[in-house]
Amino acid sequence: MSQLDALEHVLTAVRQPPVLLTGEGGERIMVLPQGARILGLAFPGSDENLFWTSAVLDDEATAARHFQSDDWCNSGGDRTWLTPEIHFFYPRFPDNSFYFQPRQLDPGNYEVRETGASIALENRCVMHSFRESWEAQVRLEKRVMSTGCPLGNLPQGVKFAGYRLTTTMELSEVSSDRVRIGLWHLLQLPARGEMIAPLRSPTAPTLYFGEIPHGHLRVHADCIRYRMDAPNEQKIGIEPAVITGRTGYRLENTQHATLIIRNFHIDPRGDYADVPLNDSDRPGDAVQACSVNTPRLGTFAEMEYHVPAIGATGGQSACVDESEVWAFQGLATQIDAIAGELLGC
Repeated sequence: MSQLDALEHVLTAVRQPPVLLTGEGGERIMVLPQGARILGLAFPGSDENLFWTSAVLDDEATAARHFQSDDWCNSGGDRTWLTPEIHFFYPRFPDNSFYFQPRQLDPGNYEVRETGASIALENRCVMHSFRESWEAQVRLEKRVMSTGCPLGNLPQGVKFAGYRLTTTMELSEVSSDRVRIGLWHLLQLPARGEMIAPLRSPTAPTLYFGEIPHGHLRVHADCIRYRMDAPNEQKIGIEPAVITGRTGYRLENTQHATLIIRNFHIDPRGDYADVPLNDSDRPGDAVQACSVNTPRLGTFAEMEYHVPAIGATGGQSACVDESEVWAFQGLATQIDAIAGELLGC
């Protein structure tokens, strides 16, 4: 039984059946309505799930406890949160020692609105700023569909799979002219790979938390390379002015290399809202990367990007964001050539 088939079996058994989408090339995409997570992506004819999923989903008993628990359920895959994190995830402000994922956002109460050529899900929730005591009614719609390969022709033996994610956010019933909310997409991938962030100009990333071992973070003139396999938790952020709108994540084993690229829109002058907890007055970052290796959370890497915030101050009450995920697998030399062509570094 393939990884996606096994995952579908467990989720269906615990009454969390996923929605499946097969692309024109035979690639498979799995969406979990609980949390609107893109939980799986597989190459045509492959048994391998390219995304990280929690080990609790490997077994029906642990999966049932996972979904019934009052704890935050990080099933894995590609999820959508909202920023500023320092407004929504610290409910005891000004005490910042307690972190709590707002359950109305994740898992939320997503409803499947459409299946077929695309999968559409919708969630409505009220977001509360614990720092400024404002509230806003938020409608989120996520639409997933397959997408074609960005290369003209694939080298012989190279596999491709991908999808397009279109996310709509609408604000209403805002209680203050200080309301400011941005979309935040987080793609969870198997650990021990390397994130590659191409740059328009050299920059030093911001360390949000943790201690990154020497040699794991390398800053070059044209890119930042971050090996994500250290113990505990570390996170970095990169400013919007220097980011190209693509990030990649490369993994390699004895059989093949895998490259996962996220392609997204960057507005160098946009109002990016997410900042480090200890430096809340600085401009926000557009790209982040978080390495996690703990007994409680598991072992995975997060490749993240943000969308400029909307709200009452700027007069914009809605936004639509579109991104694509492209995955390639083949010989290391082939994958490195693709990385050079699509990432430019």
